[in-house]
Amino acid sequence: MKKVKFIYNPNSGERRIGNEIDKIIETYQKYNYSVSPFRLSKDRPISDAFFDIDCDYDHVLISGGDGTVDLIVNAMKELNVNMSIGILPSGTANDFAKFLGIPFDVEEACKQIIN
Repeated sequence: MKKVKFIYNPNSGERRIGNEIDKIIETYQKYNYSVSPFRLSKDRPISDAFFDIDCDYDHVLISGGDGTVDLIVNAMKELNVNMSIGILPSGTANDFAKFLGIPFDVEEACKQIIN
């Protein structure tokens, strides 16, 4: 079974990702993935999200806005985590996701990332 690290910002946008977590996990499980979630918070450093990253992980799934994507990508660079990322836009503007043509529908975005 493949693994994905799912890092999400529960406060992005209008906090809609909280209602979508089950759909994300369900979609990934249909494709034989195990999902390892990490909820961003002010109480824990971002480096904690990567404590268990190893070669068994296929990619990092990021849910949040532009600031969340920036935070996580910079942390990955700092920690030498060289892994593909997928983005689930859930922020207010999501300019980066719009530019890349990433679907705002969670299930469609997950399928696009997996395929």
